Amino acid sequence: LYAMEARAYANMGQPSKCKRAVRMAEDTFLDAGLDGEPEPDWIRFFSEAELNGENAHSYRDLAYVAGRSPTYASLAQPVMDKAVELFGEDDEHQRSYALNLIGMATVHLLQREPEQSTVLAARA
Repeated sequence: LYAMEARAYANMGQPSKCKRAVRMAEDTFLDAGLDGEPEPDWIRFFSEAELNGENAHSYRDLAYVAGRSPTYASLAQPVMDKAVELFGEDDEHQRSYALNLIGMATVHLLQREPEQSTVLAARA
């Protein structure tokens, strides 16, 4: 839920609230399962890869809205790299892998790196 909140704040152009929600999403994800209870069926899809993808897209969206492409695109890049890496290792979520490759391609466009963007888009 915090990851979705971060995305909403990003699209509203509210960097501080977006970053706070990203941190809350990360903390909540790390805390999940510490009580020894099994995950409910409805949340099983939300993996570390999914968390990284959502958070990276929040930073990327913030770059679009806030008009600070280099700053927020640079925050998105390592998180998106992690999402792409994790989804790339997962044969069951190839659609998510492709969508995150496209997300990474847009990050490189925001960083004025069209060649790298083209390579990533072709991989998708």
